[in-house]
Amino acid sequence: MNPQQCLETLRTIFKDCGFANFCGMQIDETECGRALLHMDMDSDKGNMAGYLHGGAMEALIDNAAGAVCLTIGAHVVTLHSDVSYIKGVPLKTMPRIFAEARIMKATHHMIFVDVVVRSGKEELLARGNMVMFRNGTDTRIPEKW
Repeated sequence: MNPQQCLETLRTIFKDCGFANFCGMQIDETECGRALLHMDMDSDKGNMAGYLHGGAMEALIDNAAGAVCLTIGAHVVTLHSDVSYIKGVPLKTMPRIFAEARIMKATHHMIFVDVVVRSGKEELLARGNMVMFRNGTDTRIPEKW
């Protein structure tokens, strides 16, 4: 499998993910153990102060962690999530944010993932450390490629 084949497979899988679609998340790049997603900003994702709601940021981080696990053929659910919000995201001045997820360690049952969220200008916005529980395998994507 090559990165383009993996990307196409993950995009096919994501088409059936209602919440990711509702939030406007898309997968931009994949490698074995790495995934880059983006989410466009709009007023539906804002809080009362005009900034991106923390729950929307967490949702992007969680979906990026799930996507990167798929790059090794693992279906997962979130076991633990630890998010540090570093900079507020004003909806009017930042049209899109990016989440890059990398697998740090994978065991038989758990996958440890680091997710970094940045603006289009590469400003660090948030960081997530995720522990994902393997609950299945997607045979379309090999564990190593």
